[in-house]
Amino acid sequence: MTTAYTDAELEFLKGRLSIQFGAAPRLADGVILKTWKSGPDKGKPRLPQAIQSLIERGMMSVVTPARSFPVAKFTATGLQALQVALRSGRDDKRFAHLVAELSSTVEAHEVTGR
Repeated sequence: MTTAYTDAELEFLKGRLSIQFGAAPRLADGVILKTWKSGPDKGKPRLPQAIQSLIERGMMSVVTPARSFPVAKFTATGLQALQVALRSGRDDKRFAHLVAELSSTVEAHEVTGR
């Protein structure tokens, strides 16, 4: 299993996880997915190529909460790889909220062991 993000995956995630309209998205909330409106896949999540690739490699999974849109959530492997990618790239101020959330997630994991 590959644990590094491709350039296309990182660009997609940065677009979805950057601050928009003054609100910083949380990693814990995942990436909201659109659904098919008609056809044989009606009601199922529409998976962008980047998300599909991450799911296949075990870095994200799709969750469909009751009465809500489907969401692609990061697995532990995906969060670890994202932390490495954000630290090794040109980490600008746009993604400081992600670095902070990842740090607190890792600290909470170390304290609770979960």
